[in-house]
Amino acid sequence: MNKKVSLTIGIIVLILLVVGIMGYKQFSSKQTINKVTKKYGYEDEEILAYVEDKYGFTVSILENEGRKTGSAEKGLTVHDAIVETTDEERLQFPIHISAFGNISGDDYEEVKLRNDLNETIQESEMFQELRVEGFTSLTFGEGSEDPAFSMALPEDKQIGDPEVHASLFESLPILKKVQEEAEQEGYTMEDVQIDEVTIPLNKEYESTDDLANKLAAENIDAFTYLFYKEDFAKVGEEEFAEAGFDVSLTCKKMVIHTVCDEYSLTLRPIGQEDQTDEEFRYDDEADRQQLFDGILLSREIALPIDTVLVDNMVVPFKPEDQKYSGDVLQEREGAVQVMISFEIEVKDFREIDSAEEIYLDYVG
Repeated sequence: MNKKVSLTIGIIVLILLVVGIMGYKQFSSKQTINKVTKKYGYEDEEILAYVEDKYGFTVSILENEGRKTGSAEKGLTVHDAIVETTDEERLQFPIHISAFGNISGDDYEEVKLRNDLNETIQESEMFQELRVEGFTSLTFGEGSEDPAFSMALPEDKQIGDPEVHASLFESLPILKKVQEEAEQEGYTMEDVQIDEVTIPLNKEYESTDDLANKLAAENIDAFTYLFYKEDFAKVGEEEFAEAGFDVSLTCKKMVIHTVCDEYSLTLRPIGQEDQTDEEFRYDDEADRQQLFDGILLSREIALPIDTVLVDNMVVPFKPEDQKYSGDVLQEREGAVQVMISFEIEVKDFREIDSAEEIYLDYVG
């Protein structure tokens, strides 16, 4: 046989051998991936097997929607499954599914721990003392989405009421005992949620007022009912309406729980709520003058107004383009260069002397 022919045949055989080996490895790899997917996938039977293998008990499937079907995230996200134990406790917990369709973990141990704490401490002397102070619905919750520990106020009480502050202050030593007992069981409880207010237990509170002030500083919206109506009466709502604005106040800072230290004032052009009327524009001379009139009125309010915002106003995409009209920008760029923006800050509103000086501060 010709040496060249033999060499050619040898090369062909070698190539076929290499291709065969690579094909086998690829096939083997696919088989491994398939086994992993089957073992840790999100089909019902795989979830049941996962729980049985990990915990040694059976569950029933309550929810298992699989991959989300929304157009923006189709195929990218998988819903967690919800299962329930078949024993007397009937504990429900999620099975977490990754974007790859594999089981990534579950919350059974936390759900079980919370359930045990609720059962063992529910009738304890500590809980009885908290109930005497007027608190209800004491619970460690059921799952990871719940607060670590929560309780509720009586229906006729609110967090800003002085008697609530007194009860809370008296209850702090009790709550810290609850925290200690929970930690002995391996449970982390760093704060307490009362209605919508969170109370950190690692802070020191020197008095009822100190407690109230610290809570107000971190939960402003829960305390504004104490003074908002009286403060808003100072705004002069009718004067703003005559200038063409609806107006609202938002407290931004509190040091003393009965006083707002900084407000933001929002001016909303009347008739712009549904954006069907004529646009309120940065480049319209009449609109800018109207805004300047609103700014002047805001300076007269006997309240600590720190910021003035204007809502539903047409502005350029880029803040630095405010010196050009929308028509100029469109001609320059070949496309519309403006947008409706919400709650834009009027920069240095106390220093403005004319409508021409107004500069709107926002992120384009």
